[in-house]
Amino acid sequence: MKNYIDKLTKKFIIKEGTSPDVSAALQVVREMLTSVKPSSKKDGNRIKIALEQLNNVRRQVRKLHETIDGLEEQLKVLQEDKG
Repeated sequence: MKNYIDKLTKKFIIKEGTSPDVSAALQVVREMLTSVKPSSKKDGNRIKIALEQLNNVRRQVRKLHETIDGLEEQLKVLQEDKG
């Protein structure tokens, strides 16, 4: 059991420096939500609303990535002008 915990700790520490891919995480959440079988209409509506909110988050993440890309380009230009 101790070896198992040591392996998990090592994996956690090694991956600690990497940033998770937001798009992949959102895809996993989408798959989990679509696989849920609601037991009532109320639960079905909650899942539907959650999926709509997830779509909104995906759009916002895409816009943020576009903004970041634009800012990185501007930074490169400024660094080239400075150097």
